[in-house]
Amino acid sequence: MVDIHREKKEGRALKLLLICDRADISEKLTSVLAAWAETQPEKTARVYTASSSVEGRTLAQDHDCDVILLYSPLEGALGDEPAVQLSRLTGASVVVITPEKVAPQMREKLAGKGVLLATTPLRKHEFFSTLTAGVVLSQRTRGLQEENERLRAKLSEQKTVEHAKLLLVECLKLSEEQAHKYIEREAMELRESRVEVARRIISTYQS
Repeated sequence: MVDIHREKKEGRALKLLLICDRADISEKLTSVLAAWAETQPEKTARVYTASSSVEGRTLAQDHDCDVILLYSPLEGALGDEPAVQLSRLTGASVVVITPEKVAPQMREKLAGKGVLLATTPLRKHEFFSTLTAGVVLSQRTRGLQEENERLRAKLSEQKTVEHAKLLLVECLKLSEEQAHKYIEREAMELRESRVEVARRIISTYQS
């Protein structure tokens, strides 16, 4: 792992993964990524490198990368299959870097798969724009995932509270309104959340 830009603002670092089985090209691309990082002054950018698709999958899942760059050809093949797999398995944006002469073939294979394409020789402005777009897409995806997790957690907590209310109604013969007030009062007096009170009620009265 290489830090390619010092952090100037607290927060989650941008994580990039470069998958390339040629050491000389990997080194050159890392330098290009360092130059791109200089255009992102408020973020740390970290780049991880892998020399195979298998190693790449492991690193991508271990480090929750924002953008995965796959240099084509990879392992004697175009690299479209591992690119699509990585796009499906992770929340990262995937960018395939491929020679311009095979770009039409690659575009056809990647059509509708949600994978971005960059061609070599790299054009700095276009490549930087693709990288930035990949980061934006990844952050939007991560934001949606986090919001879904929050909603699921909230729904789960609400179900727990409703279950506790039902037990109070059945076991203590309270009305639904009384059960609601009971949980609210306990939470206030004990300085606990409603769900913590609800869990204790369930533990006490659940047969």
